[in-house]
Amino acid sequence: MDGSTPADVFAATAERRRAVADLLEALDVSQLAAPSLCSGWDVRTVGAHLAQTAAPGALGEFLRDLVRARGSIHRAN
Repeated sequence: MDGSTPADVFAATAERRRAVADLLEALDVSQLAAPSLCSGWDVRTVGAHLAQTAAPGALGEFLRDLVRARGSIHRAN
């Protein structure tokens, strides 16, 4: 184990999320519309996906969607 505490993990996660938010905020409209490495998704969609997973209640919503998708993580996502 590396000695990280839950507080360390949460702090590192928050730092990374802020970095992603700063990056996305700096992009112009054409950069946000550019295709991403996720097939069929542009950069804006990937950014929204990342933001949604950090939203309060996101885990509960995802679990509900997972049940509706009969256990398919791909469809639930």
